[in-house]
Amino acid sequence: MIISSLKNNLIKFIYKLKKKKYRISTNFFLVEGEKEILLALKANFVLKYVLVCKDICNLNLENYYKYINIKKIININKLIFKKIAYRKKTGGILAIF
Repeated sequence: MIISSLKNNLIKFIYKLKKKKYRISTNFFLVEGEKEILLALKANFVLKYVLVCKDICNLNLENYYKYINIKKIININKLIFKKIAYRKKTGGILAIF
C-alpha cells in the first residue's frame, strides 16, 4: 500500500498521536527509527503498522515480517514522512504500536 496524500485518515491519525492526550485516549503511540522499533518489539509491544519512506529508508524489512502481516507495511512519500516525523534522523521508518 502506498499513501501519498496528507488527507489520508491514517496519516491524520498518526499526526494526532503527537499529542499526549490522543495517545492516552487511543492507547497507541508512534516510534521512530529502526533501533527504537526493534526495542519496542523486544519489549512485547504489539505492532500495528510500519510506515516506510523508500526515498530515505534502505533497510531490509524482512526483520519485521515475523511481527506483522506484510499488508500492514505502508509506503509513504517524503513529504508525508517529514510531516509526521518528529525527529530529524529516523532512517525513514516509523511504527505505530
